[in-house]
Amino acid sequence: MFLTVYNRMLDENFMRTINDVLFNWEWRDYEDFMEKFGPDTDRYTKFNTIMMFYEGIGILVQGTH
Repeated sequence: MFLTVYNRMLDENFMRTINDVLFNWEWRDYEDFMEKFGPDTDRYTKFNTIMMFYEGIGILVQGTH
């Protein structure tokens, strides 16, 4: 399981997605974020991809306690 998660983190497309969000996205507040990156935008898929990845890791960590 660790290698599956690790391989996903090293995936070139996944890294591009994370780098784009971390280094290129800017917003002032919640409303600005939702307007630029919310569910009604094309960029939401990038945000959701990262969010679901870390949600899955959180579930795995929680299950070990």
